[in-house]
Amino acid sequence: MQKKLLALLLAALMTCSVFAGCKKTTEVIISGDDTDTTTADGADPDDPDTDVTDEDGNTKVTKSKKGKTTSTKKGKTTSTKTKKTRTTKAGDKFKYTPVADSGADYSVKGTVKVAVDTVRPTDFQAMFEVMGDLYPNVEIKLDRWTHSSNDDGREYLVKNMKTGTAADIMWDEAGEMPRYIKEGWVRPITKYVNKDPEAGNIPANLRADYTFGGALFALPHQATFELVAVNTTLYEKLGGKASDLEKYRNHPWSWDQYCALLQMGTAGFEQGLCVGIEDLFETHNRFAWYQTSDSSKKYSGLGFNMDTYQYEDGIFQAGTKEFRRLREIRGVEGWVSGQNGLLKSQLNYTTSYSGLWKAGKALVEDTLTVYVDKWNNLKFNYVTMPTPSKNGNLMMHIDQCFITSNCSDANMPAAFQLLRFMTYSTNGNLARLSMYEKENAKKFNLNSHIYYPTTNSQAVIDKFNSLEVVNTTDKYLLANLKNSKRYDAFKIVADVRDNRDTAKIGTAMNAITDGKDPSASGLNEPISKFNQLSVQSQKDFLAKIEELKRTKASWF
Repeated sequence: MQKKLLALLLAALMTCSVFAGCKKTTEVIISGDDTDTTTADGADPDDPDTDVTDEDGNTKVTKSKKGKTTSTKKGKTTSTKTKKTRTTKAGDKFKYTPVADSGADYSVKGTVKVAVDTVRPTDFQAMFEVMGDLYPNVEIKLDRWTHSSNDDGREYLVKNMKTGTAADIMWDEAGEMPRYIKEGWVRPITKYVNKDPEAGNIPANLRADYTFGGALFALPHQATFELVAVNTTLYEKLGGKASDLEKYRNHPWSWDQYCALLQMGTAGFEQGLCVGIEDLFETHNRFAWYQTSDSSKKYSGLGFNMDTYQYEDGIFQAGTKEFRRLREIRGVEGWVSGQNGLLKSQLNYTTSYSGLWKAGKALVEDTLTVYVDKWNNLKFNYVTMPTPSKNGNLMMHIDQCFITSNCSDANMPAAFQLLRFMTYSTNGNLARLSMYEKENAKKFNLNSHIYYPTTNSQAVIDKFNSLEVVNTTDKYLLANLKNSKRYDAFKIVADVRDNRDTAKIGTAMNAITDGKDPSASGLNEPISKFNQLSVQSQKDFLAKIEELKRTKASWF
């Protein structure tokens, strides 16, 4: 696993707009606070690799190797140096010709502050430039900040909602929406979306995800997908043909086929070439996902039903048992091979198991779309594929944007116009995708080869599919966004992480994967406890929304 690169300062001043008038975007740097504002909940407690990443694969950040963060005493300015997002001069204007948008109101006026987390490697520069041009009467202030623990906006909101200094819009956020809503930090946008003739651009499955108690509270702006990567240089050394893997890139493939790849890796282990995979830390999730991928139930990972808020049908137990089955096969996993001293004796490999993939000594890598673009200077060829599924229901994470309760009634029309622009609008997404065109890519320091839009706009989908940088797997992922369910249930179901910690599910799961509980019976009681807690949490959450409907009736 690798750290996310420190990223994203917006380009300098925006110049003249495509409409009448001139426009600029202002950056606001928030004051520093050396006190701890949030409790780090860290990684997914169902993931044994809890010291590394969270459920989105996002590394906890303290100091970046690529940037320098300095904080002074409370009340002073915090400044963060990151790489420039523009490679051209400020006067070299990005050119974009807008298309018709019946839901846009470019005449709105106001001052809208947008919180931008500079650590998240999201390419958005051109979209924000065009947004500033198209809304010449809105002063857009960028509240640039850097998360220090979890990859979400909680520490920003805790700190700034208290003082009334929070942004109007949280851009590119990856946290627990129920937690924010319960605190009263989020304004519902149902009545604005319902009046928008282009609201059909919002995928129905994702709109449903952010609708709580009948009210819509947030909008998706990009997807991330789980992937399987295969070292095709090794694959061919072991007797396969790289071309044989192409059929897995745009078509459902099976768990048995995935296991066959790991088994091929064990043959490479006996030959002193490789292991099957660096680690199996996501195997229980991926097996369970495959088993439930064609279910009519709204399953997230490990049989967690997002409609009932409970783990069901023994799927969690089955996933952990499959994890253990694979771990016991010699040469499948780098982690356990290292524990047994076999990496050195069998592969003459003496560094950390976590470097096996990059060293060309692992046949398979379980990864994420956001990681692949960081694989620089590998000395082998590889191919990426979606995770195994029966019907194109893929393991999907979503990043979101929302309007905070700090936004005044007077600013709501302008804030909503910007929110729709940066999420489901055709123009916002076309502008953002334009950064990946060959003629524009050199103008920006891009973090990714592409992003996955969360809009039904056919113009956006066509643009995505036409880009040279978009590969076969990318097209399949985007095409199946509407068929996929959320792997990141913690973002849309109340207290998932807290309840798993309280129920000690991670401890019980590790006993199974470590071989101490082969029957997986030790999970039964923790799952029962979790289910009770989870149902109550969701009940309390929905009750809070009903309270908000009474106390903040004008919002709804």
